[in-house]
Amino acid sequence: MNAHRMTGNETFWFSTRPTPMTKLARAVLCASLALFAALHVYAQRGPNGPGTGKPDDHLVPWKFVGKGAAVEKGALTLYWLPASEKEIEQSPLLTSRPLLEATLRCVAARIVLPENTATIESLGATGTLPTALLVNDQGTVIRRIVDRRPVLPSASVEWMVKEELAARDEAMYKEMSEARKLAGTNKDRAIDLYKKVWNDRCFFPMAGTEAQRALKALGVVVVDVPAPSAVDPQLKPPALKPKSN
Repeated sequence: MNAHRMTGNETFWFSTRPTPMTKLARAVLCASLALFAALHVYAQRGPNGPGTGKPDDHLVPWKFVGKGAAVEKGALTLYWLPASEKEIEQSPLLTSRPLLEATLRCVAARIVLPENTATIESLGATGTLPTALLVNDQGTVIRRIVDRRPVLPSASVEWMVKEELAARDEAMYKEMSEARKLAGTNKDRAIDLYKKVWNDRCFFPMAGTEAQRALKALGVVVVDVPAPSAVDPQLKPPALKPKSN
């Protein structure tokens, strides 16, 4: 007779009358399952970030921070500081849809492991693990989660990121509205406001495009700078020809 029990989003099936199994067979089976799971995790994880072992999962592109690395100064960086590596393996933060969507808006996702004490100190988070922080393009911590529970609640991290992006959206709307009003009376101020929206276009691409058009109408042309092409490691420098006498 079979029965089932539901835990979270998973359903576990078990038999009320287990069939006999020798100790050797059970050990071999357990070892095989552990190896299979480990291979899946390794295959999905990649060299710089964690994985769940489930190839169909849509993962947040977390990356581990190197020991002693300086605080990043990207557009907006989310730092997750878990209390242990085990917390990472079991956390919904790996597959959080809100965080995955946030990374499409220039939010970088970084993990600082507990042994990386130098970076933790740089973030002003010594003795506060687990925690999560948001850092702006100046390398300044602008939001942080203070939670004394042993595992960081994913909902708290998602809410913190959502609130920051919402605040930026609101600021952008005000800047665009003010720039439209000033375009005919204070051209320089309108240009400054449009440029600010343009510089932050990764957070709101449609508004950035509108700001670009408005700047062009005011006589200012701004364009995207293409990313530099990666150097092909297979390319070799041309052989030097001997000088002719």
